[in-house]
Parts: sequence; C-alpha cells; structure tokens
Amino acid sequence: MADKFHFPIGDPEGRTIKNTYASLINSIVSRITTRAVATVEGIPVCVPASGCFEIILFPKPGSRFAEKHQHGRVRLLFNYENLYLVAFKAQGKWYKFKDLNPGIPDNAESEDLHFESNYGVRGLAANISKLKVSKETPIEIYKALSLHDPENHPGPIVILTKDALQDVCCISRSVQIPLAEEASSIPDG
Repeated sequence: MADKFHFPIGDPEGRTIKNTYASLINSIVSRITTRAVATVEGIPVCVPASGCFEIILFPKPGSRFAEKHQHGRVRLLFNYENLYLVAFKAQGKWYKFKDLNPGIPDNAESEDLHFESNYGVRGLAANISKLKVSKETPIEIYKALSLHDPENHPGPIVILTKDALQDVCCISRSVQIPLAEEASSIPDG
C-alpha cells in the first residue's frame, strides 16, 4: 500500500499553490526521514528500501480552477528508493513507463507509455537544467496528465504528457535536496 499525499491545486494568483507545494514537499521529506532505515549520529541517511508513495493532484474545491477543470484526480506514483516517478493514473487508468514494473495491482487497468523512464532519447528526452518551474507548473502537469488519452488523441496529447512528465522531475528534486542537505550536515569525526 503506497503512502498518499494530497495536492489540491487552486488558482495561480496569490501564495496558495506555493504554500501547498512547500507543505507537500515537507510532508514527504518528513515521512522519509521518520522511516529511514539507517541513521548517523541521529540523522536519517537512507530512505526506505522499497515501496512507493502517491501524490494525488486535484482541483481545489471552490476554486476557479476547479470550475474549469473537472477531470478528476491525477495520481503520481513515485518509488521511495530513488524518488523517481514510475507511473501515473488518470481517468481511471494507470500509465507506466515501458521499461518499469511499478507493482500496479493486477486488477487495475494499465497501459505502457511509448517511452522509457530515463532522461535520454528513448525516454523523456529531458534536459533537467533547462526545465522552467513556476507556480503554474503543478497546474500544467495536472491539465496535461488529466487529459491523457492516447487512444483518441495520439499525437499532441502524448507530446504534452511527455512535457508534463519532464516537469514532474522537479518534484523529485525538491524532495532530494532537503534530504541531501540533512545528510551533509552530519559532523565529521
């Protein structure tokens, strides 16, 4: 059973998305550090060896965004071991990278994406250093993934999905940085 973290997406004006995102990242980091399998001088240094967690994106009830986008929830499934995205669920179906087997339940409807989980040419073709992140990023991720429907819209939707999945890399990095900072604060000697 995967741990679940909810991310209600409101309107981009104001600080709501920024604060919700910060709270989400802090919750994930806290869960990882409290479940760490090893510590050095009381500081957690190893994430749980296995398992997954989900980030559930959905329009915040009562927001203008929710009025315009009623496509349900999007679930992002991440691996605790390396903090990478392994699958996502939209419109009742799981989509996974074709080179991974993330342990989606057998009775769940799933489909392979047409690319691999890496950043190379066969994968996301992502240049992480060129990703632009803003408070619009969670909105764009939700919009692209909630509409993912390769059977009825094979071309442009797949491109939007790939772009959105590149942006999801920022979530992994946002969790990895505080974990690395905490691990690097271990005194020598």
